Amino acid sequence: MLYTRSFLIGLRLDGMVASYLMLPLGILMIIKLFTNDELFYKYYSRAYIILSSLIISLINIVDVFVFHEFDTHLSFLKLRSYAVQKNSMAFIFEEYPVFPAIVILLLFTWGIFTLYRIVNTAIQEKTSSIFKKSLGLTLTIIMLGTFSRGG
Repeated sequence: MLYTRSFLIGLRLDGMVASYLMLPLGILMIIKLFTNDELFYKYYSRAYIILSSLIISLINIVDVFVFHEFDTHLSFLKLRSYAVQKNSMAFIFEEYPVFPAIVILLLFTWGIFTLYRIVNTAIQEKTSSIFKKSLGLTLTIIMLGTFSRGG
């Protein structure tokens, strides 16, 4: 019972975070519905996907290294205290594999972007009618609104 409750709470909180992260794409879908500028939508949605996956991946990679070193997850209060020290960055580059982590980060971001492009192409081919596009936009707005409120 405890695991079920914790799973449901985690699912609700993950839904909140996911809806906040997807909110800019929902806004872009609304803008795309009223304008026929396909290039605007493609450019900004791709830029957002790349930027958000880079940031999320970077935070996760740093969290893995922090957890391995200190047996605790990333805390921005602790991280901020290390950032003000001058020798911290030199220590990080000496002790941790920063450049392989950057390569992994870029490869992961490329993979996410490739997956996004494949899914987006499949969706564009299947939803050709204005009714299907409007229904998809309405369901997206309802889901974003529901999840962003926390349930």
